[in-house]
Amino acid sequence: MPGSRPKTKPVPDAAGLTVESSAEDVCREFLRLLENGERFEARQLLTDQAQLATERANLELDAPGGGAMTFEVSGARYATGERQIALVDCHFRDPVDPDARMTLTWTMRRQENGWKIAGMLVDPGGGALDLLSFENASDLARIHQSVDGDAQNLPERTATPGQPIYR
Repeated sequence: MPGSRPKTKPVPDAAGLTVESSAEDVCREFLRLLENGERFEARQLLTDQAQLATERANLELDAPGGGAMTFEVSGARYATGERQIALVDCHFRDPVDPDARMTLTWTMRRQENGWKIAGMLVDPGGGALDLLSFENASDLARIHQSVDGDAQNLPERTATPGQPIYR
């Protein structure tokens, strides 16, 4: 048509993702990059705010289970009708010990440049989920403490059904 511009396809980033990639695809690629030791590339899949906060906190990203576990990503659940916030479950299994299993839920936010990881929900037991935001300095300090073996002294911050995840 005269005067109309042809549609262009989204250009993939270094990880092969585009602005149209799903939240699930971003999680899969994030974990693949971490398994391969590509921490810088994995950090690019965090929200802009999480990238800055994790850099300031000197938090090194690492694959859950040290990369020895296999994983499966479930479909996204959206926290808003506008589909701007999503939760994506990821189930991990130890290939040597089939009874060793773990589930993390990635909290995702849609930015102008596509879906990005903002943090994670973990189940420490007892039925309440613990929110660890990669955008929040106090949560990053809690992650540092848990890595340093001081997890029993961490203050709890939980998300319960019916309460908002983001404030």
